[in-house]
Amino acid sequence: MIQEIANGSYPGVVCCHCTGKIAVAGRSAARYQELKENESNEREELNSRVFTLRCQICEKERVYGFREIREFEGAPPVRVPRPKRGAAKMVG
Repeated sequence: MIQEIANGSYPGVVCCHCTGKIAVAGRSAARYQELKENESNEREELNSRVFTLRCQICEKERVYGFREIREFEGAPPVRVPRPKRGAAKMVG
């Protein structure tokens, strides 16, 4: 994973709703790389593993498969924490 950052690329998927780029979490990215390197006997697992991601652009969530992961050039999008729903606003 350190090598990917040094090369200016990151693993991610394309949002099926808005076509934005979604970076894959470190744990899933590491497992994907491991499965990709051991193609012979773990190929079926690569096709069957899934994970859920939420797009930071349209905020829609979907289940994606490891087979949908691609390498994107550049830095991954910055995740901006959104305010919690129902949080009281401070009046100053």
